[in-house]
This record gives sequence, C-alpha cells and structure tokens, in this order.
Amino acid sequence: MKSPSTPGWTGPRAGSRMRATVLLVILCNALAMTAVAQEAKHQVPKPGTRSIDHTAARHPAAQKGTQTATGRERPSLAQDYCRAIRDAAREARHAVQLRQIDSLKKELDDRLVKIDRRVAELKEWFGRREEFSNSVSAQLVGIYAVMRPESASAQLTKMDETTAAAILSRLEARAASAILNDMPPDTAARLVTILSAAARREDDQTEAGTAAAKGGGGAAPLQDGRS
Repeated sequence: MKSPSTPGWTGPRAGSRMRATVLLVILCNALAMTAVAQEAKHQVPKPGTRSIDHTAARHPAAQKGTQTATGRERPSLAQDYCRAIRDAAREARHAVQLRQIDSLKKELDDRLVKIDRRVAELKEWFGRREEFSNSVSAQLVGIYAVMRPESASAQLTKMDETTAAAILSRLEARAASAILNDMPPDTAARLVTILSAAARREDDQTEAGTAAAKGGGGAAPLQDGRS
C-alpha cells in the first residue's frame, strides 16, 4: 500500500482538490458567459434611437462618395411630383393661350369682315343719295329757272337758306338776280353772303390745285453747303 505522501496517492485530500478545481473552472465559465451577455445587452439600441450602420462604419468611403455625388438632401415626394408635371403644365398653359389667341383672331377677322361689308353698304348708299340729290337739284333748278321771279322768291324765302343759296348758285345770273330783287332785303343779304362764301371757297380750292400742279415737278434740289 502506498504512503499518502507519494504522488500517486488518491486519498480523500486528492478528491477534494479535484472537486475544487472543477468548481473553479465552472465558475470561471459562468462569469465569462455573464460578461458576454451583459455586453450584448448594452449594444442593443434603445427605442427611438438610430441604429448604427455597420456597413457604413466598415466602408466610410462609400458613404462619403454618395454624399458628394448628391450634394444635397433628396427632394420630397411633393417636389418630385411638381418637377415631373412642370413641363406638362407649361405645355398645357401654352396650348390654352394659343387657343385663346386663335379664338380672338377669328373673332377679330369676323368683325373686320362685317365692318368692310358695312363700309361698302354705306358707300353705295351715299353714292345713290348723291346721285338722287344731283338729279333733284337739277330738276329744282329747272323748275325755278322757268318760274316768275316773284313766285320763285316767295318759295325760296320759305326754304332753308343753304338750300336756297345752292339753287340760286346754279341758276343763270339774270334769273338769280331777278329772284333776289323780289326777296326781302335781309333775306337776300344773307343769301348773297352764303353765295360769296361758297365762291371764295371754290376760288381757294382752285388756286390750291393750280399751285399743287405747278409744284408737282419736284422740289428743288438741296444745295450742298460743303465747300
């Protein structure tokens, strides 16, 4: 039988030492697992906090390149929508304006056509009126030319002075003077004044036409003042 002091002895002291060693190893493992669990608990993000982008942390150059490429924040959805329909809205507005311009142009053309038609009608009406007036004047002149002076003067005195002066101006000088001689002096004086004014206007128009005809050969050439 071996002595207790020999290395191969397996008595009660050796068993106690073995159990203590095993318990120590188990305790160390338990402490290590507890420490790992606590560290993992501290790394879990709390509600309302931003999580760490491990990919960006591992590749900071990639994240920096994206920010440099964009240069600003991404626009909102409303801004994207407004930018997308901006060209379409501009084209639609231009189309509406063109339609309005075409409508106004058509309306203006229609009005111009109506105005031209009305002007043509008025010209035709004035032409007919002038022709009728000339024919009536010729008939009246013929009637007053064969009337007795006292009868003609009585009729012309009751007539509008402008019309009476126009009739007298178309009569022969002898017949007109006889009619004026039978008129009241004040009426005859007013008619003579009207006839004189009309004659002066005709003379002025004749002189102006003659001067224009003489000067129609062209203006005198300008002399060059340079020596």
